[in-house]
This record gives sequence, C-alpha cells and structure tokens, in this order.
Amino acid sequence: MTPGALDGLRVVELGEFISAPYAGRLLAGLGADVVKVEPPEGDRARRHGPFLRDEPHPERSGLFLLLNAGKRGVVLDLEAAAGRERLGRLLESADCLVESLEIEALERWGLTAEETRRRWPRLVHVSITTFGRSGPYSRFRGQGLQASAAGAASITIGAPGRPPLPLPASQPDYQGGVNGAIGALLALFARRRNGQGQHVDVASADVVAFYGGITSVMYTAHGLPWTREGHRAAKSGGYYPYTILPCKDGYICMITRSGHPWKKFVEAMGSPEWSRDPRYQDRARIGREYPDEMDALLAPWLRERRAGEILAVCRQAGIPFSVVRDADDVAACPQLASRDFFVEIHHPAAGRLSYPGAPWKLSATPWRLLRPAPLLGEHTEEVFAA
Repeated sequence: MTPGALDGLRVVELGEFISAPYAGRLLAGLGADVVKVEPPEGDRARRHGPFLRDEPHPERSGLFLLLNAGKRGVVLDLEAAAGRERLGRLLESADCLVESLEIEALERWGLTAEETRRRWPRLVHVSITTFGRSGPYSRFRGQGLQASAAGAASITIGAPGRPPLPLPASQPDYQGGVNGAIGALLALFARRRNGQGQHVDVASADVVAFYGGITSVMYTAHGLPWTREGHRAAKSGGYYPYTILPCKDGYICMITRSGHPWKKFVEAMGSPEWSRDPRYQDRARIGREYPDEMDALLAPWLRERRAGEILAVCRQAGIPFSVVRDADDVAACPQLASRDFFVEIHHPAAGRLSYPGAPWKLSATPWRLLRPAPLLGEHTEEVFAA
C-alpha cells in the first residue's frame, strides 16, 4: 500500500466534540498516526447523537464515529499525576499536539503553549478554540453558535425583521478544524527548515469574520454591511436573480451576476409576455426595488416543474442555476460516487457504515481511512507498551 503523505508522523489529539477531532481526522487520512486521548468518561461527542436506531450508546454516536475514524484511542485521567506523566511520555515522541481545551485545563496540566515549547521544543502545538489563546476573549468558552455570532455571520442569516440565525451544521467548528489541520502542516513544514516547533493558534470566530463578517469586501471597500434578506441576497450587488425559489418538488437556487444566463432562462421559459415589459428589463432595479414581484411572475412556471426537469433545462442551455439538495440527494449523487467520496468502514460496535471520505484527492499519496473510530480506551495498552 502506498504510504500516506504524513506517514511516520505522530499526532496527539486532546480535544472533544468537533474542531480538534476533525483536524485529527484530516491528518489521520493523510497517513499520520493520530492518537486520541480521552478522559475516563470519553469524548462528550460519544453522548451526542445521532445514534443508530435512536438508541444512545457511547460506541454508536454517529458524530463520534464520523470524526474519529482513522485514529487510535487511549484513556488518560489528566487530573491525576500518573495520567499527566503518561501524556508527557506520549508527547516526547509526538510531532504535533492538536487540542481544543479550556485554558484553565491547560494551566492545571502544564500544557500551555509556553510550557509545551519549553518541554518539547520540536513539538508543533495547535490550539483550536472559539476566540483564540490571546486577547480579552481568550478565556471565554463557546462553540460554532458563538463563533457564528461573533464573526458577524449570524447577523446576515434569516428573514428581515426576525432574529438572526447561526451558520447551520456547526460550520464554524468544522472550519476551525480545517484551518487547524492546515496550520499544523505549515508549522511542520517550517520545522523541516529550522528544527523548531511552534504554536498554531486558530480561532473559529476569526475564520468566520474573514469570510462572513465585517472584513468582507463589500464592507471594507464600500461600507455596505450584508443584512438579513431571507431567501434572497439583494445587498450582494442587487442584480436579479440572487434567490432560492420553490418548484414542484423542491427548491431551485437562482444566482447570476451576468445578464446572459438570465436571458437564456427567460427564453427557456418561452419568453413570456412580461419579459417584453420595460419594467422587467433592468435587473439591478428589479433586485433592489421589487424582487418579490418578479418572484411571483416566475412562480407559476416553477411550480409546474420538478427540480430535475428544471436542472436539465438549465444544463442544456448553460444556465448556472442549481437544485437545492437534501441529505438523500447527496447520498445518491453520481458525481460523489464517481469520486469515491463515501467509504464503508466496519466498526465492532456499530457495524458497517458509509462515511464521508476525503476532502482532497492526492494522486501519489491518497487520503484514506484505514481504521474505524476507536472504542473507548481501545489502544491504551498498545500505545504505552510501545
């Protein structure tokens, strides 16, 4: 079997729930030996659903199984001196530590960035938290919900006049994990040059603020904040369409800056009479002043057609509109299947399940998952015997 890109590197993962475990999963898929350290009660993701058959079980949490495939797992009680001593031995042979712990725990256990730098100068120490390890918020706790709000993404999501909504599906936590894995790789690359490890400090609120908040180009260049617009985004520039509309069996995402695709779509509709009305020639004015009126003109044609039919029309005409997929659609997607995106793994407690696989395709050193998520403490004896 071809070695992975990170074959021979050891990563110690000391974190719970999503961000640090996702970073560890990405590194494990690249070939690193990722050793997940759990407390005696286990990662709290083990108590978080979804569960097979809706039966809570610490070895059958879908979230835990997804995020921890590819790793070995050990149990250590870090509140005890013996547990901290064992962790120290593990870090002696490690290349990277990935953690998402509360700063108070790091201080109790002697694992602050300053301490790890003193004890293990070649170790790359990656911290993935909501607000980062510096600044006035560094001791605040949070997850994706708080990062979404703090990074000014939530203020843009939802209907006008209603409360803001968070980024769905814990996106800030996953984005933090991705950036943590990237930071680890960059620091390991730098170590090849200077022989020294370093601290990589990732704040998921910073990540969100970059692409969804006040630092977006519309605000920094023009002072235009993106506001809640419900199923459309008129403040993105104002051109119609920039919206999601219902069809017979689902929804269609209709976005185009250029007028050419819009013209093609109107022609595919049969160039209805309203399309010759001067009121509907200026797409910028439609988008800013009366987009609901245009939605109503499109509604009868959309309601008569299924999403797949509309998508076929768009593809034939080169119109960049898309179907809004649900989970069943994604699972059955022929494009993902052709890229072997989903992989089947057998787990001793959960059985054979299909998991989302590689986020990257490497031609020479493929990303792969070689083992299921560990049972609680499954590899403790193996790891410390070695």
